[in-house]
Amino acid sequence: MPDKVTLKLFVFCALIVFQFNLKGQVLSRENSGNAETEQAPDGPGTWYFPYESLDKAIAANPAASERTISLEGPWKFSTDAKRFSPGFYTPEFDDASWETVKIPGESRATENGEIRTSENKAIGAAGNKDRSTAAASRDERAEVILFRKKINLDEIWAEKQLFISPGMHTATAIWVNGHRVGQTAAGSPKAEFNITPFLQPGENLLALELALGRGQGVGAGTTLVQDLLSGMVKGMLYSRPEMHFQGIGLTGSLDKNRRKGLLELDIRVENRMDSVKERFWGVLREPIYSEATVNAQLVDDEGNEIIDFRKDNTYKIRGGDRMAFHFEGTVDDVKPWSHETPYCYRLNITLLDGAGQVLEVVSQQVGFRTVEVEEEMLHVNGVPVPLRVFKPGPRPLFSMDREQLMQDIREIKQGNFNAVYASSYFTYPSWYRLCNLYGVYVLDKRVHGNKNNPSIISLSQKERLPEAGKPVVDLLLADFLKGTIGVRNHFAFRDLSGYYLQWEILRNGKKAEEGRVEQLPVASGQETGLSLGYKMRFYEGNDYFLNLRLKTKTGDSLVPPDFTVASRQFRLGPYHYEEEYQVDKGMIDVTDDPGSIVLNGYDFRIVFDKGKGQISRYSYKGRELMNEGPELNFRKLLVPQDSLKESHTLWNEAADKGNIIDYKVTEDVNGNYYISFTKVLLGGDARLFQKFRVDGRGAILVENVFVRMQGDYPLMPGFGTSFRLPGDYREMEWYGREPAAQNEIGIYSGPISANTGSDKRDVRWVRLSREDGYGLLIRKENQLLNLTAAREGAGDGPVLLSVDLAQQALPFKSRNFTYRIIPYISSANVQ
Repeated sequence: MPDKVTLKLFVFCALIVFQFNLKGQVLSRENSGNAETEQAPDGPGTWYFPYESLDKAIAANPAASERTISLEGPWKFSTDAKRFSPGFYTPEFDDASWETVKIPGESRATENGEIRTSENKAIGAAGNKDRSTAAASRDERAEVILFRKKINLDEIWAEKQLFISPGMHTATAIWVNGHRVGQTAAGSPKAEFNITPFLQPGENLLALELALGRGQGVGAGTTLVQDLLSGMVKGMLYSRPEMHFQGIGLTGSLDKNRRKGLLELDIRVENRMDSVKERFWGVLREPIYSEATVNAQLVDDEGNEIIDFRKDNTYKIRGGDRMAFHFEGTVDDVKPWSHETPYCYRLNITLLDGAGQVLEVVSQQVGFRTVEVEEEMLHVNGVPVPLRVFKPGPRPLFSMDREQLMQDIREIKQGNFNAVYASSYFTYPSWYRLCNLYGVYVLDKRVHGNKNNPSIISLSQKERLPEAGKPVVDLLLADFLKGTIGVRNHFAFRDLSGYYLQWEILRNGKKAEEGRVEQLPVASGQETGLSLGYKMRFYEGNDYFLNLRLKTKTGDSLVPPDFTVASRQFRLGPYHYEEEYQVDKGMIDVTDDPGSIVLNGYDFRIVFDKGKGQISRYSYKGRELMNEGPELNFRKLLVPQDSLKESHTLWNEAADKGNIIDYKVTEDVNGNYYISFTKVLLGGDARLFQKFRVDGRGAILVENVFVRMQGDYPLMPGFGTSFRLPGDYREMEWYGREPAAQNEIGIYSGPISANTGSDKRDVRWVRLSREDGYGLLIRKENQLLNLTAAREGAGDGPVLLSVDLAQQALPFKSRNFTYRIIPYISSANVQ
């Protein structure tokens, strides 16, 4: 047994002391079966790929290895139970009736759940009743997809040790030339099989049976198939020397003071060479031994050597045996790994033969950290870490490339998330490397060996870790008159020296004052107070809002400079937006016809439909501004599964079946006209009173009064009015909330299209503009408004506008709201 060795290295003028122990132990080789017996997967279940050189091991691209055999090209497949045969895996099986798909190739899921490849061939999702072992091991109701591919091996490849490691994480059975090689388990991170005994020079048949549990649903199953078509074959078939790594496990932890890194490394080497040689015509059988050396070096992120496990000892391993090696090392002044400080060391492991020739190289990221779960809280390096779990949308499961994975990493970091569930990404080795490098916890409840990655947090099935309910930084308002705020840092390991605070005050939605705080001396877990020093004076009749933005000073590859990490908006004082309207006293001519009421002014013409109790035409300076409205609206059914579905039906029928029982036309002393309608709803249990005051400018004050008379009814899905506008409206601008994540009060604008129907809440006013510069201004009077505007259909279809008191469920009781409609030209706000 080698002696314990203590070395000292100077790295960057800092003394780093490390120690290591190396032990070697011979293990007997387990029986892996013969050509007719299923094999157990080779390796301990921890994913790694053995390369032929250190450079390629660090690059971590199995497809670029000279030892990898490409499996791209045409594959035969079948999902049809009628075409299934128990002998599909034999070379003589006739697969002429099977579909052919080219890998890699673009594929997509259609609405009915089938898959279409780049050749526009459909892959059905029908279950297969005549299943074989892989399906039966998963679920009696499993769905099965069968694959066959013929590969040609010249004598050079046929003489090598070839291994197969299917990149699929569902139950998969494997055959080579009709011999059953083995089977992977669902969720397995790495299963490697030696298929050398089953190969022959020339043509070989590879057959796979993929079992998808119906518990995943047809949609999920077809997604798995789609990804499989382009993602399963990367680095799937490769050669290894007869002497090779059989398993690698490492642990990077911290001592009790969390100042030293503790590294433990376990390696198993297997010798697949012949175990004995015969002498004297078989009379004597002499054991055959091969020499091997294992070296390992731990380096920092700049390549400086930290620990050298290199030993001059050469070990002899008998053919058919395995030898286990154990290394231990200590790193002083270690840089701990966490989601906020993801410092990765690199461990390079090399296997050499007796002549010093490199056989295999494995390179692993190493992060030193401790993980405990205490009182349902994750503690990393002794610090409680509230989890903010990123939940990706629909995506491929197997065929995501590095750039697609990097896009998720950017979303995680820019969204202040710090964790993902392992099931969201199955077991992409490249995903683990990115999570190690950029600091993302991978919460894994599956039972398998993925302990080599610092990002992996292994949890039991019963462990439940609550997610954080607060932002990474809280911005608090202390005193709006003095301009003092509080900043509370919820980062676990990071202070706020890399951020600055930007602030601005809005008056009636427009920027009135702004500033910036450069220095934020707030340690992790601490809070401090700051004075913004603004000089704003506050007056009645105005809205005042303070916007706070915490932004990055410098950027990196994931988060750019000046990126908003946290934001908050505060209303300043008890002040509210009020804008007086000067009533116009121009002359109006009124005609009360049997079916309509017509008002003509100097610049406008308004026609009311008596039967509907609403406007049927509104023109200004010869331009049509409105086709019809405002119509009583209780909010339409949004989705078929809406919990208020029955309520929607009742209240929509109430609006449609309401009866006009009275109308009035009156004039006030200023020459303004009042058009009033009374509508009976719910058989007399409720009434709607709508009054329209039209002045000489053509502006209309709309009062909507809903009165509960009697009875009990379910919740109203909403309460408001709707309009139909001509299709030449193009833009809208509003003063209210932004329909986005920040949801702040301000002035926003955007085009009107079929996709802009999102709710705008707490609206003070909205301008809708036509191409010719004419438009409508709708302004709240007594209560804030909620509105949506979207184009009906494509092109220049009419615009559907809803102006509501509420777009949410309301109790059946009396309520009212008022707004004013004002015609305008260009972008001027007509007062």
